Amino acid sequence: MFTEAILLCQGPRLRNKMSEKKFVLSDLRISYNGPIEVADFMAEVDKWFSENGYEKEPKKYSEHFSKGSKKIEWVAESHKIMSRLYEGTIRVKALFNNLKESTSTKDGRKTRITSGEVLIYIDGIIESHVQESYYHSKPVYQFLVGIIDKYIYAFWGDKYDGVVAGDGHKLFKKIRAYLSLQKYKYQYRS
Repeated sequence: MFTEAILLCQGPRLRNKMSEKKFVLSDLRISYNGPIEVADFMAEVDKWFSENGYEKEPKKYSEHFSKGSKKIEWVAESHKIMSRLYEGTIRVKALFNNLKESTSTKDGRKTRITSGEVLIYIDGIIESHVQESYYHSKPVYQFLVGIIDKYIYAFWGDKYDGVVAGDGHKLFKKIRAYLSLQKYKYQYRS
């Protein structure tokens, strides 16, 4: 009991001794071509993570410049502790290709517009830390838990799958709405 309390206090990333990962949402894709502000997009995703109780962990941000265009790759993971043995993770991978800046004038004001191609992948993962206690590592216990989960009631195994998959779909809808708003927002500025 005492070691479980210490593991909960350490946070979601520090207790990764032996964990089993299960993909409950795999490769949910959004493709977009049009005007976009990359910094605003990242801020919108970060805002969604914090509003829904996820702890963001940036994984990768890289920019590649070529003649007349720019490529950006951004990967972020967010973690949420579901219970003392289960943790939900949502991974967002965004690829921005052929980003080009142009200026437009409307009513005497110049505005910069960045446009390009965007490809976004969203994954939902459940990490279970079932092997952390003495009883959970016994084969007889694992067998009984598996039988109960499969035939009687899902106490442990699939209890949080719907929560993480639902949050991934909500993030998908939020990003899709944000991108369609960007297209509409810059449509009348040109």
